[in-house]
Amino acid sequence: TGGIESWQVSNEAGGFGKSSSSIVFDNYSKDSRGYFSSLYLPKYDFSNISEAVMMFDVAYYMYDNTFIDTLVVYVSTDCGVTKEQVFMKLGNDLATKISTVNEAFTPRANEWRAEQIDLGDYSGEESVMIIIENRSGWGANLFLDNIQISGITGMSTLMDRSLKVFPNPTEDNVTVQISNLQDSQVELEIRNSIGQVIFSEIINQESYLKTYD
Repeated sequence: TGGIESWQVSNEAGGFGKSSSSIVFDNYSKDSRGYFSSLYLPKYDFSNISEAVMMFDVAYYMYDNTFIDTLVVYVSTDCGVTKEQVFMKLGNDLATKISTVNEAFTPRANEWRAEQIDLGDYSGEESVMIIIENRSGWGANLFLDNIQISGITGMSTLMDRSLKVFPNPTEDNVTVQISNLQDSQVELEIRNSIGQVIFSEIINQESYLKTYD
């Protein structure tokens, strides 16, 4: 259906009250029933990622039981030619506020929920496109904040050893613990969510424990 509304930056609320802005789709102001609006994230390189997770904060409440909006997340590995659905919630399942109030919705700090999507099926892919879609039912405002993609690398080369990476996922410090290396030499690489090497080290000791920031 033709362009009625689109995702916008909002300065009215941020995830859990910890930020001053977010993105919002206005399902409330206009009758845009049947209208799908997509937000395309930058392409990610998962070729060296063994585990990947998408995280975001969402805030939404139902206008009533008739006008219901839907949030969908897709993944494409061929620049959007085809796409696979990895997340969908609507109505009460999507709602972060239980009561239905017939007015525009601006979330308070306690009216957000953190969501997490496992993207491990796309490990090894060189071009991963994530698409966030609002399906309007002429309901209420839908807010998103703190959209993040995180992953860890190098797991396949260490499967015969004992490897722990924690906390996972993380935004700050990460601790790597490796044991049972015996006489082998291992190259450890830490990469960010788009595959860039941010630390590299050769390990030639039986056990290893280090925290990175």
